[in-house]
Parts: sequence; structure tokens; C-alpha cells
Amino acid sequence: MPKFHTSTPISDGQATGTQRATVTAETKEEAAQKVEKLLQGQGWTTGRTDVYPGR
Repeated sequence: MPKFHTSTPISDGQATGTQRATVTAETKEEAAQKVEKLLQGQGWTTGRTDVYPGR
């Protein structure tokens, strides 16, 4: 399965930042969904995840 690097803007209503991760997924869309779901499960509000090919 391919690896992707992701960059997701996050916020908790007060602080903002960017969360980067390396994700194994079939497609770029699946990689973005996995990261956003995980971050939202931790209570973060997420923006659009940028996905780049991994190595």
C-alpha cells in the first residue's frame, strides 16, 4: 500500500497549528480522510488536508 505525507490545519477554538503525518492508504483521498477522522476524534477542528506522495 502506498504511503502519503499529509499536512492538516488544526484548531481547538483558541490555538491553531498544522499537523503533519505519514499515512499508509490506497489513495490520496483515503489518506486525507484517515488523518482528518483521527484528528477530529481527538477534538480538533480540521481544515482541508494537503496530501503529497510519500517514500
